Amino acid sequence: MSRLPVPGSDSGVWGDILNDYLEVEHNADGTLKPSGSLGSKYTKPVAGIPKGDLTSDVQTSLGKADTALQAVDVSGKVDKSTLTTKGDVYAASAASTPVRVGVGTTGQVLTADPTQTAGLKWGAVTDADAVHKGDLVYNAVDFGADASGVADSTSAFQAALDVCSGRGGIVFAPAGTYLLGALTQYSSTILRGTGIGTLFKLKDGANTVMISTRDTIGAPTTFPHDHIIEDISFDLNRANNPISARAIEGYRVRNHKLQRCKFTNFNNECVRVFGDTQFSIQPRFIDNQFDQGDPTNGVGIVLDSGTFDSWLDGNDVGRAWRGIVISNGGYGNHKLVSNWTWGHMDSGVYVFQSHGNQFSGHTSESNFGDGIVFDGCNDNAVTGGRVSDNSFVDTDNKFGYGAGFGTANVASGVKAINDSVGIKFNGTLIVNPLAAQKYGILASGASTLVYQIGCTFSGQGTADTSTSGGAQIRTFTPSDDISFPTAMVSGNLAVGPGATLLEERLTIDGNVKVKGGQTINLENSSFDSTLHVVNGGGSGASLLSVDSGVKFAGQLVGGLDTMTYASVIVLSVTAAFVHKTTTTSLVGDATINASSGGTAGQVMYIVIANDAASGRTITFGTNFKPNGTLVGTIGKTASLIFVSDGTNFYETSRVTGL
Repeated sequence: MSRLPVPGSDSGVWGDILNDYLEVEHNADGTLKPSGSLGSKYTKPVAGIPKGDLTSDVQTSLGKADTALQAVDVSGKVDKSTLTTKGDVYAASAASTPVRVGVGTTGQVLTADPTQTAGLKWGAVTDADAVHKGDLVYNAVDFGADASGVADSTSAFQAALDVCSGRGGIVFAPAGTYLLGALTQYSSTILRGTGIGTLFKLKDGANTVMISTRDTIGAPTTFPHDHIIEDISFDLNRANNPISARAIEGYRVRNHKLQRCKFTNFNNECVRVFGDTQFSIQPRFIDNQFDQGDPTNGVGIVLDSGTFDSWLDGNDVGRAWRGIVISNGGYGNHKLVSNWTWGHMDSGVYVFQSHGNQFSGHTSESNFGDGIVFDGCNDNAVTGGRVSDNSFVDTDNKFGYGAGFGTANVASGVKAINDSVGIKFNGTLIVNPLAAQKYGILASGASTLVYQIGCTFSGQGTADTSTSGGAQIRTFTPSDDISFPTAMVSGNLAVGPGATLLEERLTIDGNVKVKGGQTINLENSSFDSTLHVVNGGGSGASLLSVDSGVKFAGQLVGGLDTMTYASVIVLSVTAAFVHKTTTTSLVGDATINASSGGTAGQVMYIVIANDAASGRTITFGTNFKPNGTLVGTIGKTASLIFVSDGTNFYETSRVTGL
């Protein structure tokens, strides 16, 4: 009987056994033998298996499927053969007919557009459509924060803030009360509430700063920037946090912003910004409210050492030990506008060794101590505003410390102590109907120097001003000479007829107007608005002497010297600041000579107006160094500017064809 070879045996006869086995069913050419058992099996036709060759059950199933397919309406459908391009898009039109939208280009997105047949179109992503850094909003409740104020929400808020590290974002606190410990806020992150409805309460025993700043998780102190906290109320719970109940601390921050927040029940420095070798620059505190701080050590806002160029606007800082403290050890250049400090035990504002600060429209009133104190400062200016009712006695317990509190007070409206120099009050109202206030302005220290220009005093307990230890308080009216090393005026400054203005460094945010027969000497001065030098209202000419380093950001307007046109014109360098002549057809070309070489730094404008009949050529002669002759055009005006080096006037600019 034929068989297959056995693996591992049949040595030497393995092939013969296999051939013998195959010959049972196959011919020598490999085809099946008709007489064999395999030859009678079904052979698939070349054209496929006919339906009749199938079993009856299979035939029935195929018939049902064929009937269903015949019922499908394929008219108007997209044939896959039409989709020849990668990314090709088809959509239904209003008539339920497919239309081709096409293929977009790199960077385009598919957007809805009802004006298109398909209701869609490809288009570029605009900046308004993009999701920007900081656009993402993270709801702290989604991270597990408890708005009922029962559970500790510190970890939940920190988890939301951590998501913003290195990318920015908004952490939103819905209305409610949240118990919190110490949190860290990162750069480009906004912490936002709903206003008075969102309350952050420092949990019992935390004794910490609630919010500190960092750049990112991995870079804690490298240029943290753009932290914003807004529309949140803070209860620092000092009764249960006696060591430290503080709200916010910004270290080495740039553009730190705090707005529309309320702070209560704090001790130590409620909000503090500071730096070291890396400065904190341009923090902005706007429309915040502080109240019920610790009367023995609480301070509302502290701009500490290493902080510069702050902007405080519209803050209401009440009832603590001190309201606002500025302590820089250098030029802080802080600007405080329309803030209000009241009800403080020691002082409403305390400025310690910080220079170049400007207070505009500030009110410091009803403080139990002094209204404003300048301690070892230079170049601070107070413009407008009100300092009133300080050394306050609370006869009817309006501040909650007891009726008659403050009876022993002997403070003053303003103090300038410890060699504070260049402290300027311009148009400030200093009033006090209470006998307890000793002085409107008290100055002490051998080098202390205070200027008050146009201030109003009323009802001081002892006297309007007082000095001790060699200190000086100088009082000016608009008609007085003004002569001191440095001046900083946030508003307008008017100097009357016959006055002298002598300045080594004068910084003016408003206008300066000096009238009539005066001498003006300026060096290293800055004018952000307009300097007027005119002859009206006084006798004689005005002389403007401008030394090194003077900057005019606005306009410089001087008295006008009208010169008679002639073939030779002698220009008087002391007659005015602007010199003008109009050509005439009766006289030919002209030469202009200066009466002298002027004073080093002196600026001179020369205006040449050509009449309707002549356009003359002007040559500049004695004491002039022009940039060539001036060729006039009929009916046109030219303007030239010259600056003196003390020997000659050098042309610095020329405009023609006016």
